[in-house]
Amino acid sequence: MTKLLLVNSKEEFFEGKSLAGKDAIVLTTDYEAMKEAQKAGCTTKIPRDYLTFKECEAIDEKAQFIDRQWYRLSKQRIVYKGVELPLLEENTLLVRLVSILKRVFATKKAIEKEKPETIFYCKDNEVFKEVVKGFGKRIKTKVFKAKKVERNSFNKIDFEWIKKNWKRAAKKVITLQAPKEDHNRIVIAMKERGFAGALKEALDKDPKVELLNLDDFILEKTFSPHYWGKGFGASKKELREFSQAWKEMSSMQVFLDAMKFRNIDLLPLLKPIFDSLFKERFGKMTVLIDAFDFWIKREKPRIIVLWADNLPVERMMALVAKQNNVPTMVVMHGIVSRGPGFVPIYADYLASYGKGDKKIFKKLGEDPKKVVPLGAPRFDELLHNKKNLHTTHEFYAKNLFDSRKKIVAFAAQPVMKKRAVDFLDDKDRINELIIEAFNELKDVQLVIKPHPAEYLGSYNNVIEALGSRAKVLRDINVYDMLNACELLITGSSTVGLEAMILGTPMIEVKPSKADDNYPYWESGAALKAETGKQLATAIKKLLFDKKALAKNTVKRKAFLKEYASGIDGKATKKTVEFVKELAKKA
Repeated sequence: MTKLLLVNSKEEFFEGKSLAGKDAIVLTTDYEAMKEAQKAGCTTKIPRDYLTFKECEAIDEKAQFIDRQWYRLSKQRIVYKGVELPLLEENTLLVRLVSILKRVFATKKAIEKEKPETIFYCKDNEVFKEVVKGFGKRIKTKVFKAKKVERNSFNKIDFEWIKKNWKRAAKKVITLQAPKEDHNRIVIAMKERGFAGALKEALDKDPKVELLNLDDFILEKTFSPHYWGKGFGASKKELREFSQAWKEMSSMQVFLDAMKFRNIDLLPLLKPIFDSLFKERFGKMTVLIDAFDFWIKREKPRIIVLWADNLPVERMMALVAKQNNVPTMVVMHGIVSRGPGFVPIYADYLASYGKGDKKIFKKLGEDPKKVVPLGAPRFDELLHNKKNLHTTHEFYAKNLFDSRKKIVAFAAQPVMKKRAVDFLDDKDRINELIIEAFNELKDVQLVIKPHPAEYLGSYNNVIEALGSRAKVLRDINVYDMLNACELLITGSSTVGLEAMILGTPMIEVKPSKADDNYPYWESGAALKAETGKQLATAIKKLLFDKKALAKNTVKRKAFLKEYASGIDGKATKKTVEFVKELAKKA
C-alpha cells in the first residue's frame, strides 16, 4: 500500500508522519522538512524527481508571463508618494510564482506516478488541497492540522537577529533619536551582507566619515518611540483604493486568461499571494517608505551604499533616496551570469569587478555609464589571506584523501533559468557528466562543495558511482578547497573567478543552452564541457598537458585583468575614494 505525505514545512512533516508512518513517500520543497524526513528514514522526493526539463521551462515561462501581466495591470494603480509599489515585488513575486507552480505540477505528477492509496496533507495547505481535489474520490485523503509557520519576508522583522543585537539596538535607538545638527559631516549609510569585504571597516575607520548601518534603521523602526505615533504609511482611504484596484484587476479577462495553464485554473492557488500583496504587504511597505524618508531627512546621508537593489527593502531604499536627491551605489555581490539580482539597476551607480562588466550590462540593456569598474573589496581579503589557506598537503590530510592522486573540486550553485531559481534538470545532467568523466579518470579524486541551499541527497548517485574517490564536504572553507585543489569544475558561478584569483584553472560545465552572459569559456579563461567525454578531455588537458595548462594560464591572467581589475589588492581603497568623492559632490 503506497502512502503519499505532502508537506511544506518541518512542522507539517512531524504532524503528518505521526499519521502516515515512516514508510510514506514524502514530497516537499522545504529544506528543513527534507532534513527531518531523511533523519526519520523516509523516502523523500522533491519536484525535480517528477518534472522534466521541458516542463520546468514551461513553468518558468508561465510564471514570467503572469508576473508581466500583473505588473502591467497594477503598476500605475498602486503608487505611493511617487514609488510604484509593484516594482518592489518584481523579483520576489516571480520566485514565489515559480515555487507554487512547481509544487502544483510536481504534486499532480507524483500522484499519477505513485498511484497512492492514501494521501496525507495539511488542511491549511491550499496548493495541495486544490491539486488533490482534482483527483476526485478515486484516492483516499487524510487531512491533519499543523502549527502555522510565519515565514520571514521583507516586511517581517527577524527577531532572532534582533535578540542577538539588542544591546547595539538599544544604544543606537538612544543615540539616533534626536536629529543631528552637524550638517558638514560626511555621512555614508550602508547595507551589506558580507559581500563587500573590508569596505565597511575601511569606511568606518576613516576619521572624515560617519558610517551609518542601515540595519540599524530597521532596528530603530522596531524599537524606538521616535517612530511611534508618527502616522507613517498609507491612509485608510489609500489602503481601500489598493484593495479596490486588486478587486477590479482580478475580474479583468486578460488577467483571468493569464491564470489558465494546462487545464488548471491557477487563480484559486495564486489568489492568497495577490491578496496578501494588495491587502497587507503594500500597506506595510508604505510604512517603510515613510519611515525611510523620515530617516533620510533626519540623518542627511550624503550617499547610500547597498549590496543589491533587486530586493524589496533595498529597492525601496534606492527609490526613496533618489526622491531625496541622495546618490546610491550598489557594490556587486557576484558575477553577472544571467541577469537576475542585477538588472534593472535602480541605483545611480554599480561598483563592478572589472571593465568587462560594462559590456555585459550593456548587453542586458543597462546604461554602461552606471557601471564603475572599481574591483571587488572581497577579493582584496582573499589575496591578503592567501598565505593562511590550506596547502594541498594540509587539505589531503585533513579530509583523508589519497595523497598519490590529484584532486578536482566541483562547486555547485543553484542553476538560474532566465529570472527564476531552478535546481532541476541541469543539476541532474551535471551529475551524469561528472560520473561519465570520472569513470574514465580512475586516478583522479573529486571533492564536492554543495551550495548551502541544496538538497542533501543531490549527489548520492555520484558517491555511489565513484565510491571512496568522491567526497561531499558541505562545511569546508571554499577558499581552502580552491587553493588546495588542482582544478575547479563549476557552472557560471563567482567561485570560478575566485579560483582564478588563487591560480586554480577551471572548467565550465554547460549541459543545456542556458543564456550565459559571463564569458568564462568564450574568453578562453576556462575550458567548456557539454558532455561527459568533453569533461574528461578537459580535465586531462589541465591536469596532465603542460602546454595546454600554460596556454590556459595566459588566458586566465588576461581575463582577470579585464573582469577583476587586474587583482591589484586596491579595490577597497578605490571604492572608498569613489564613495567619498560622490559624498562630497552631494
